[in-house]
Amino acid sequence: DSFDKPTICIPLLARGDSLGVLHIASLDSEFINLDEELTVAIAEHLGIAFANFQLRNKLRQQAIRDPLTGLYNRRYLTEVLEQTISQAERRNTSLAICMVDLDNFKKFNDEFGHESGDFVLKRVAEEFINCTRSGDVACRYGGEEFCLVLIDISEEDALSIAEKVRNMVRGL
Repeated sequence: DSFDKPTICIPLLARGDSLGVLHIASLDSEFINLDEELTVAIAEHLGIAFANFQLRNKLRQQAIRDPLTGLYNRRYLTEVLEQTISQAERRNTSLAICMVDLDNFKKFNDEFGHESGDFVLKRVAEEFINCTRSGDVACRYGGEEFCLVLIDISEEDALSIAEKVRNMVRGL
């Protein structure tokens, strides 16, 4: 039970945000004899390091995700495709690449407005996520073009997913 042992709690702060707490507990019931200035300095450094880690992750997500749809973007596809093909070759498995282009999308945008077009793109992206399996990669390739990378899949199953996607888009 750690409640009866001496502890020190110091907030982890960075840029005015509270990120957590540095909690130091003694292993026995003896008093923890720590240099207060050193402990606070360590907590400050940990807070800054944690904030930098969060920022780096956020920037990475912004670099590989399409902001409108939340799908991976073309940059990520370029990064992951070569690696995915190499893994499939090493494991002697197959993969399928399904390119999807929404027909007459420019005409739709012109007739109903870009806000409606954005809504359609978001809905299509949601359906791509629903149609694919965990581990598959759904990307917004550009404009109204999408790419699905279906990993470790038979030709029949890939065709089935492609047909499911086609019917889903048609239904929207």
